[in-house]
Amino acid sequence: MSSVLAQVLVGLFLVMGSTRRALGKERPWMWWLGAIWLQAFAIGCLVGFFVYFRHLAYYWKYEEMRTYTNVAAAQDASAFGDGSMFLFTTDTRLDVMRSVGYRSRWSGTTLCVAPLVDVTMNQGDSIQYFAVGGEDCCSARAGFLCDDAGDSTTRTALRVLEPEEVARSFMSWAVRDSAYGKYMDAVRLQEATYATKSTDQPTLVVWTKDPITLKNSYYSTAKSIAIQVAVAYYVMLSVGIYQLA
Repeated sequence: MSSVLAQVLVGLFLVMGSTRRALGKERPWMWWLGAIWLQAFAIGCLVGFFVYFRHLAYYWKYEEMRTYTNVAAAQDASAFGDGSMFLFTTDTRLDVMRSVGYRSRWSGTTLCVAPLVDVTMNQGDSIQYFAVGGEDCCSARAGFLCDDAGDSTTRTALRVLEPEEVARSFMSWAVRDSAYGKYMDAVRLQEATYATKSTDQPTLVVWTKDPITLKNSYYSTAKSIAIQVAVAYYVMLSVGIYQLA
């Protein structure tokens, strides 16, 4: 907070100090420097706010959470509530034949879910984990091609985080839209279609061979956005100065 206040005070000092009344002499360059300073500060705050809550907050949350190995699909998901990345047992697989695609009547997109099972499970066991896709990467029934589902050697996954896991409740509006509620509609459809049952709060995961890279993509995306905005601002500022010169 002190650094933010210092930035604002420096900008205001430059703008106010440019007048004859303040320092006894007109200094137009100080006014322009102060105006640019405050403008850059405001844009930086706006972009930083967006980048943090849409990308970096997820990355840091994943960094805080644990990685679990040798997890069986039949194990209680609540026992791994602090886990972000999972390495499942060799007998754990996606049950693609019991996957569904739920078409949203609001957006028109198809939300895809497929249960994770292992050899110890039968039809009556509760599903603890569901792999979810982005959108439109599955058929209505028994066809799940999202992420690395097509690779039979995939055994790892990255947890799907909810807004309340990333930010305090009063800031949940700033993070990404909740995926859990949308995908739970697809889970209920899966239960009704195949007469299966899931735990009350199944863990949703992205089925990927490289969850570390997927996690790091939140950081790299934030970095890329910051660089692009900085370059764009510098170019526009240079053009503006050139036209005024």
